Amino acid sequence: MADALSLFLEPNAECVALSVATPTWTQAVADSYLEDPVAQDMITKLAVDPADVHHFSLRDGLLRFKGRLWVGNTPALHQQLLATVHSSPIHGHSGIPVTLRRVKQLFA
Repeated sequence: MADALSLFLEPNAECVALSVATPTWTQAVADSYLEDPVAQDMITKLAVDPADVHHFSLRDGLLRFKGRLWVGNTPALHQQLLATVHSSPIHGHSGIPVTLRRVKQLFA
């Protein structure tokens, strides 16, 4: 059985489907905002006037500060994210300075 990519497409055919991988911890980050008054305040301000909050944005339910994912004040989640970055198969058990640099690049 042929898959969609190996089928012959007409010259004017369009691709109408797109798959996106979403890490499972993104929901935990969004949930961290529920108990964080600073995050709640920021989300409210962004909903009223996005231009009023400099360097912050809200996309797909996730706050971003200067393009980096903003994590609510949840120490358990902070530890989970550190462990995830440290143990990532892509980067593999880096030391403290490298792990910290990676975390700072991804999260605010």
